[in-house]
Amino acid sequence: MPGNVKNAVIDELLYKYTLDDDTNEQLMKLMEDTLEGGYNQRRYEVQQNGGPSK
Repeated sequence: MPGNVKNAVIDELLYKYTLDDDTNEQLMKLMEDTLEGGYNQRRYEVQQNGGPSK
């Protein structure tokens, strides 16, 4: 996933919530892990099947 898309998603979610710094860091880590996991799953599907699953 391009970095600018990832950062835009993170910024949008953080904008919607007013959280303390510790919670912000935890939320950012969770979002990064989730986005990275989704990217890796799509990449695996493309490599294995020639495209994403339906």
